[in-house]
Amino acid sequence: MRFTNSRRCGCPTWHGLLMEWYRLTADQAFILLVRASQHTSIKVAEMARTLAQTGVFVPPSRSGPSADRR
Repeated sequence: MRFTNSRRCGCPTWHGLLMEWYRLTADQAFILLVRASQHTSIKVAEMARTLAQTGVFVPPSRSGPSADRR
């Protein structure tokens, strides 16, 4: 399953930002966006649009025993 088409959410730059910030592939960036969307109850397209326009991204919280590790 590939999500490299950024027009999926109507935002040409959101995936590039996430890929650069977190050193992800395009597929991983999309999965991160989906998880953040689920965590915040904001639609994926709206979150992608906001990220592309403002550069603001709220990653999903990490939980569990490995949450303190970086």
